[in-house]
Amino acid sequence: MASEGYGGTTLRAIAARAGVSHALLYRYFPSKGAVVLALYERLSADFARRTTPPKGRWRTRALHALRGSLETLAPHRETLRGAQSVLVSAGEGGIFAPGTRFSLERVRGVFVDAVSGATDAPKGARAATLGRLLYLVHLGVILVWLLDRSSGQRATAGLLAVVGTALTLAAAALKLPGAWSLAGKVDALLEEALLEPTSAEAS
Repeated sequence: MASEGYGGTTLRAIAARAGVSHALLYRYFPSKGAVVLALYERLSADFARRTTPPKGRWRTRALHALRGSLETLAPHRETLRGAQSVLVSAGEGGIFAPGTRFSLERVRGVFVDAVSGATDAPKGARAATLGRLLYLVHLGVILVWLLDRSSGQRATAGLLAVVGTALTLAAAALKLPGAWSLAGKVDALLEEALLEPTSAEAS
């Protein structure tokens, strides 16, 4: 899929590359999108298993998790780049859909843990709020990385440096009156905008 591109790859070609029959592959993966989402599920598990943020402040731990995510995805960049429309779609196969929520929660949990386990962890529910927002920052960086046409993804490396500085400024800004209230509102609005309710949440 990486060499031919997402649009030019068929399920038959994937089956041939895997050494299985087209019928057998189709039984488990009814579409190319399903194959991509299975890859995403595997990569999310790999990321969660291998990422252990170092001791320290939340911004250092979150940046470590972000870099770890890019390292986990790097071998599959071309495949993910070609299939990004599937991953961010509003359909049931996208990463924000109820059916794939477990993978999202697994990755997002790494960022929540990075904040809650920090030496300067915010108290109470604030740690989860900040972790969720950092997860979305991480998604934004991944999108830039997938689209990055600079040599050796030099622009993404520069962006990571900027994110590190921005997190330091954010840590200071969160000490201002009303900052956590604003962060909570942004978190709630993004949750409502991006995450379709699961059947349990809708009932």
